Parts: sequence; structure tokens; C-alpha cells
Amino acid sequence: MGITGAIFDCDGTLLDSMPFWVGLFPKIAARHGIEAGWEEYRFLESISLREGCRVLYERFGLGASAESLFEEHLALVLDFYEHDVEPFTGAVDFLETLAAAGIPLIVASSTPKKAVRRALELHGLDRFFHDIVTSEDTGYRDKEHPDIYREALRRLGTSRETTWVFEDAPFAVRTAKNEGFPVVALLNDHDGRDPVFMRKHSDILATGYTELSLERLRSISI
Repeated sequence: MGITGAIFDCDGTLLDSMPFWVGLFPKIAARHGIEAGWEEYRFLESISLREGCRVLYERFGLGASAESLFEEHLALVLDFYEHDVEPFTGAVDFLETLAAAGIPLIVASSTPKKAVRRALELHGLDRFFHDIVTSEDTGYRDKEHPDIYREALRRLGTSRETTWVFEDAPFAVRTAKNEGFPVVALLNDHDGRDPVFMRKHSDILATGYTELSLERLRSISI
């Protein structure tokens, strides 16, 4: 079927950052005297950081305001990207291959654009990408909805049927697949994703970039 463009998620797909995100909301909550684990905050995974902070403020009274809570979270995110995260093994080489083939690439993320841009710059990934689309560009609609993929596709100007989406989150994989994109679901050994679900809602299930190649993407018939 070929490949004329690609849409990449950032956290958990390009950057090995999900363990940090799993602990972020509980960490901030503890600062404000609320003890809770990830299970209590799992519902926040699919929504943007800003929207999550609004929910936490309105539902639990966390922080002085939703905006102050967002800024508190964002400061930790930026510090983490600068000091404690790395791209997944093989990600840079794979991006190099796609870029060398003239395939336009774009990032689609629920993470604040300021943080995504900084993370890409710090790790030298920004040179590969045509643009960055975040939920800030889609009225904070999360990846349970296809808006962010539609906007990314519009900016790429490529065909939906040959624009691959690379994702690690089950809800995002499902949304992209239901919207008609070919999907690579990336699975690792520490983020706790369900491989059965991921396989069901993707065209390629990979446990790392070393399993991917341009030839493999081009050979898939959907």
C-alpha cells in the first residue's frame, strides 16, 4: 500500500517517558496533601495536561486554580525532558530512514506544544518533523476523538490511506485505526499495554523500532 506520510505520537512512542507520566499526577497531588496512586488518575491518560488539571481542580479542589496547577505540572515536565528522558532505541535511525526517503513527518500529541517542541529540540528530533499538532490546536479534544489526526493529515497534505500513525496508547491506536489510517502500535516491556488489544486495532504490532523498516511498511496490504 505504500507510505506517503507519517504521524508520530511523542510520549511513549518517540520518547521513553510514560513511567514519568504515570507518576506525575500522584506526585503533584501528594504535594497538595492528597495521597492517591495511578489507578485514581488513570482516567486522565487520554486527555490533555491542561484539561486534566482543570478536572483535578474542579473535582478535587487541587491547587489554587486550574491554571496554577497546569503551570506546576508543566515545570516538572520541562525539567524531566531536559534531564531524564531518552528516545527509544532505534527511533532516530528509523526517522532518518523515513526522512531520507522524502516522507513528510508530523508529531501529534496531547502534551503541551511548548513541552513537545522542547523535548524534540533537546534530543535532536525536531529536524525530522514538518510540524507539531497538539490538542491545543483542536479545542483540547483528546485522542479518544480523531480531530488531532485529521488536523495532522491536513497539514501534511498526504493521503489518509498511505499516512501511517505511530502510537503507543490503546485508545489512540483504536481512534486512528477507526478513522481509516494504517497504524503501527508500539509496545514495550514496561508500560503495561495489552498486546491483544493493540494487535486488534493496528496493522503492525512492534515491540521496538528495530522491528520496523520502510520496506515492511510498503509491503503491508490493507
